[in-house]
Amino acid sequence: MITPVVISSDQYVRNTRPRLGDVVTWELFWGESNTWSQFAPGWSLVAEVRAADKPTTTRLGGAGEEDVVEQPSIGSRGGVQFFFSSPLPIPETVTVTGALGVTVGTPLPGTPMRGPWHEVDPSTLTTGTVRRLRVASMAWGWRPSRLGGRGERPVPGTEWVYDLAEPPAELHWYELAKNDFGMTRRNEVLLVDLET
Repeated sequence: MITPVVISSDQYVRNTRPRLGDVVTWELFWGESNTWSQFAPGWSLVAEVRAADKPTTTRLGGAGEEDVVEQPSIGSRGGVQFFFSSPLPIPETVTVTGALGVTVGTPLPGTPMRGPWHEVDPSTLTTGTVRRLRVASMAWGWRPSRLGGRGERPVPGTEWVYDLAEPPAELHWYELAKNDFGMTRRNEVLLVDLET
């Protein structure tokens, strides 16, 4: 099974750069508002759900919405596992679309595998083979948010995607001139097709 995975620029500098054919072990996540989901719009996965051994959190409502209590959860199907937050009660299955993200990648040599704010649970890791590499960038600008305010969000239709034979030396952020869309920067990520 091929799973599209996004590696952000902050993860890219902290972990080993994946190469075509590498076998990697990563901690993955999914969110319904995943910024980079448009790069794999046709992909979806139905996964079984179990509660993670973490306390519930509260997502604050806004614009007429009430606060929502969420349970950190783990979705799994085949060799793919990922974290996500589920409103209570958690469902038996969840359908995820777009792409998964990396929270913890393959560490640099001599560095233990660990998350920025948590211990990595070995039973929740995904191992697979890197089958395709692409670099993608998208402009960001000030857009309306779910809570009724404005925040920096990706601007649909501004995506650039390039196939790669080797991973790039680094991922870039480009400052943009302000325009009618309020675009302020362009952000690159690495897209990986992971076979599990």
